[in-house]
Amino acid sequence: MKLAIRCAAWALLALLGSPAHAASIRSLSPQGEVAHIEQVALSFSEAVVPLGEPRLADPVTLMCVGAPPALTARSGRWTSDRDWVYDFDQALPPGVRCSVQLRADWKPLVAGAPAVLSGTTAFQFSTGG
Repeated sequence: MKLAIRCAAWALLALLGSPAHAASIRSLSPQGEVAHIEQVALSFSEAVVPLGEPRLADPVTLMCVGAPPALTARSGRWTSDRDWVYDFDQALPPGVRCSVQLRADWKPLVAGAPAVLSGTTAFQFSTGG
């Protein structure tokens, strides 16, 4: 009986001692209808990539309908361990609709360990018109 109690106590301590790391998308800009769009900026609640590695994969896919292909052919860049940006070559023209979706194959790291991403992972914006 004492052995069972000890094992249960150790199991409980192991569960409490190893918290699951979590992060969320704190902000994405722009959202909704915005007339002048030159950049998409994404910010996470926690550091999700190692600092100083600018060639890391994009965390999201950006798809725009109604924009010339040259405006949407590039990838974004990490500006810090929690901020990612995508700069368009020029401002989007009127009538463009874009969606931003978290990539299924992208996994955040929090404190150097794989983490869970919670909250909203899909966004939309447009230039109206």
